[in-house]
Amino acid sequence: MKRVGLLAAIALLAIATAVRANETSELTAQGYKRVKVLSLASSSRDTPPWSATAYEANVANPVAPRVPARLCFSQNSRSSRYCFLAEAEHHGLKYAFQKVEDLVLRQFQNATNPVYGVLFGARFRAGGSGNLRLVTLWSIPSVRQAPRQLLPRILLSEQSEYRFVRGVGPRGSTVFTAADYVWGKGETHFSAHRFTFSVYTYDSRTRRFVRILRYVTARKYPSFDDVDVIDVIRHEIGEIRRRL
Repeated sequence: MKRVGLLAAIALLAIATAVRANETSELTAQGYKRVKVLSLASSSRDTPPWSATAYEANVANPVAPRVPARLCFSQNSRSSRYCFLAEAEHHGLKYAFQKVEDLVLRQFQNATNPVYGVLFGARFRAGGSGNLRLVTLWSIPSVRQAPRQLLPRILLSEQSEYRFVRGVGPRGSTVFTAADYVWGKGETHFSAHRFTFSVYTYDSRTRRFVRILRYVTARKYPSFDDVDVIDVIRHEIGEIRRRL
């Protein structure tokens, strides 16, 4: 039975509700620990500057496998913040993405018209060989505006790769690219596979990324039977340019 990698079509079902939270002590009381803090001073004009903090459940918490990671935005001197749960639904099941993978600041417009986003990634593990990855991209908040999603939430399998690629989009712009494996006939779980590519470009009118390309690779690329890290996007940059 063929299994297609999970991409943005199912990601539209992801939960994207912002909630107000209190101080870190409240999250600690709920069984969370802080794992990474990202300063947004270089991309925010507010004083004091904003920061983004990633939390995940403390392993000592007996319900940790069911507790989603959190991304919180706050100003240094303020107790209020915006928090988002790393949760998503797929086929009627709700997944809690427990482990933080990424928290990085990315610039995807040129220096004369810079646009920044916070890339947040988390992983769901259930103890088997497969798992799911959740990828989101958030705008920089301000005093008057809450952070918002710049990408649809993207769900990927464990055999996937995502990254920003410069200079290949319309007018030489930066694109966000996600690649996920396709389980074809006669293939084993971690054998070589073809990959589904989804390419997104930033739309300055809607101020969000929109998908402009989707295709399945002609060739197969090695997976975890032969390599430790999925490495496919760099090999397809020429093909992305050709198709765009």
